[in-house]
Amino acid sequence: WTLAPRCLLGDSLCFARLGIAALDIDLGPSPATQDAFSLAPVTLPMPLEIDHGTLDALRLRRGEQELLTLHDITLAGGMDGSRVDIERLDARLDGLYASLAGRVDLRDRLPLEASGRATWRREHQLGISVRGDLARLAFEARTQGALALDAEGEIDALARPAAVRLRARSREPVAPYPEWPGLGTLHEAQLS
Repeated sequence: WTLAPRCLLGDSLCFARLGIAALDIDLGPSPATQDAFSLAPVTLPMPLEIDHGTLDALRLRRGEQELLTLHDITLAGGMDGSRVDIERLDARLDGLYASLAGRVDLRDRLPLEASGRATWRREHQLGISVRGDLARLAFEARTQGALALDAEGEIDALARPAAVRLRARSREPVAPYPEWPGLGTLHEAQLS
């Protein structure tokens, strides 16, 4: 790590560079009900800024059950109180590469607002924006590549099972069974 000189005499902790090999977060046992999830505010005693941060691996788990592992994370942003402002966050999940910017508040049900891009298998791209919290996260997405889709919907990540409402429109006809061209094409779909 390297401290940024601009903050040495101030009331902020500023890193010009910060590198972490691995971060393993255990979220604890599953809540019994949807209303059982409410995060106590996570706050720092002083504002934090990171100009260039790296994290080789981030692992989220619930006990021994692995929920998510991200690799090759780079980030820039800051935290003041419980609010995290992300100027840029890039990460890799298997063959998926993603980049996002936004803000999240580390309290209650994680209110957030973010937008980003993802690429997989080099020929597929996704642009997405999300707003809300874990109980109601609204999203809009647009894909490029083999499937040209516009999608919008909502996710309730606290419901068991997770509740998803999705509406997708194809900008080009999609043949569900290309080997049977006469079977039909799909232009719009809704899922709940």
